[in-house]
Parts: sequence; structure tokens; C-alpha cells
Amino acid sequence: MYIFNDKLNFFERLVVGIAVSSAILGILSYYLALFGFHVNNHVYFIPPLIVLISIIVYFYKKK
Repeated sequence: MYIFNDKLNFFERLVVGIAVSSAILGILSYYLALFGFHVNNHVYFIPPLIVLISIIVYFYKKK
């Protein structure tokens, strides 16, 4: 979302961020279910995975 910081105002970035995060959450849930993880366990896997990926992308782009 840093790419759109100058082009979009806060409300537009908020709406786009919600839509993108919902799409990512849905896709990850779908593939975790295909791999055999029960829906009740998604709460324990998806948030740390998203945070880990975000940290990796942040430090990769920072270099």
C-alpha cells in the first residue's frame, strides 16, 4: 500500500486494503483446507503467516 500512498487518500487505501486482505484470507483458507487443515485451525495459521510474509516483504523492499 506504500505504492499508492501519494495517489490515493486514506479512505480509498482503507477500502482497497480491506478488499485485498479479504481476498488473501479467502485464498489462504481455501488452500489450507485443500491441504487438510480444518477450518477451526485456520485461526492459528493464517494471521502469523500473513505477518511473517509482510515482515519479509518489508525488509526485502527496504534493501
